[in-house]
Amino acid sequence: MKQPPFYSSKRWLAQAREDLTDFEAGQKTILSNGQGYTVFEGLERKPGFKVIGFRVHEPPPTLTTKAANIVNAFRSALDQAT
Repeated sequence: MKQPPFYSSKRWLAQAREDLTDFEAGQKTILSNGQGYTVFEGLERKPGFKVIGFRVHEPPPTLTTKAANIVNAFRSALDQAT
């Protein structure tokens, strides 16, 4: 039986969407509890200015793996489409 056009690509994109939902939930949890980042004040060269920034701590391995899966799914979808 013949598959519809772009069937495989659509399956890869569906998987990427699922992973993206999980990724978004994970990153929101990390950033919302205040433990995933550090706020700091830096010195500015110009008098009267202050720099406020934040550093993000290294994310958990499950989150980085999820991000890699998303990128790979998009790449695979493009490969299948061509």
